[in-house]
Amino acid sequence: MKKVRIDWNNVQETWSPIRFLSAGTLNPDLLQAVDKHYPEPEILRVVLDVTAPESGLEFLTAVSWHGYDVLLCLEGGYCDSADAYEEKILPILWEATERCPNIAYLEIGSETLKQGLSDADYYQCYRGAYHALDKVNHEIQLGGNGVDCPLHRAHSWLSFLQNLAADTDPLKRIDFYSFHMPLREYPVSIWLAHEAHIAWLKELGLPTLPIFLSSLYQTPEDETEEGNPLENAATMLTAAIAATEWPEFKLFFKSVLDKAAAHTQFNPDFTCTPNAHAQRMLAGLEGERLCCDIIEESWPPQKDIVATKKDGKLQVLVLNPTKEPTYIKFTVADIPYKMLKIHQYLVDDRHNADGKALTLTDGRHQEPKKIKNSENVEMLGGHDTREELDGTVTIECNLREHGFCLYTFEEY
Repeated sequence: MKKVRIDWNNVQETWSPIRFLSAGTLNPDLLQAVDKHYPEPEILRVVLDVTAPESGLEFLTAVSWHGYDVLLCLEGGYCDSADAYEEKILPILWEATERCPNIAYLEIGSETLKQGLSDADYYQCYRGAYHALDKVNHEIQLGGNGVDCPLHRAHSWLSFLQNLAADTDPLKRIDFYSFHMPLREYPVSIWLAHEAHIAWLKELGLPTLPIFLSSLYQTPEDETEEGNPLENAATMLTAAIAATEWPEFKLFFKSVLDKAAAHTQFNPDFTCTPNAHAQRMLAGLEGERLCCDIIEESWPPQKDIVATKKDGKLQVLVLNPTKEPTYIKFTVADIPYKMLKIHQYLVDDRHNADGKALTLTDGRHQEPKKIKNSENVEMLGGHDTREELDGTVTIECNLREHGFCLYTFEEY
């Protein structure tokens, strides 16, 4: 069991919503689904194949009408010289920026080691890219190298940073770093990758910049298995909460529309998967992040609860990233209202798993309880010595495996 106390006015920090999406399949109908289900998407990552750019360019035309910034990732067409790569991508960049003026970021390469590209040739392509970008639009930010996991490909990631540090070209630039990250049950690999990355930057004298974790996904322990969207979603939520400790990270869940069923956020008919519900919940969390004081903790500890408050409305997201049911009991104290309206949005293998938009699983109003001091000993750790505590509500949540739930509290 886990017991948590949340004080209505105990502000810890400001929570920045995660509104970064990777498009995956270049289907213009996808954009309608994104607008419908995600609150104000901030950056959409679009992959364009340099060797066959037509479909990518058509998709960019459609994106241009939707208003959000675009992270354009150029794949394929790699060369062993900077001049050759610049010559190849220059006309594509001209047309892409003409069709889609809201391209704000350019990423060079995606998991290039899997495509057989050497570290040396990759950096030549990166050099060609910053030369081309200087001619097209210097305001567009540039990043690399899209390695598929810096922990497993440490030599490739370090090689890119070493080449960058040694580059004396006056046009050299780096505006963000990017890589992909497969996760197991708990996102400790993010922490390890971040620690290694920061250490290398310090050693090489490179700047600390945003890190676009441009494809974040859960991988089963047995990689021959496909996995499932519910497990992927719960793991991603855990990673998102944990990653707030490292503000450099900008997390992009793996593709919104993806051929891998475990990772996709929309089914082929654009109905929602649990991944879409998880992303929707994260994108809606904003405002002041409240401190969640742990009174009693199950083992091992999990990053499984976050609370935010904005405009008099409190939201609490609880989750279970494990393969076993878990019991969480949280108390919201110092509530300023006499009556509360509480809404519950539960996602597990029985609720909100049918492909539809996220729907209420419970909506009710409640009068905040008066908890006697004898209960404070158990509920609040014995720290409150008043005879009774007004304005307090306790929620008990028994989450099934890989389940997660969003509660909203507002004045009734």
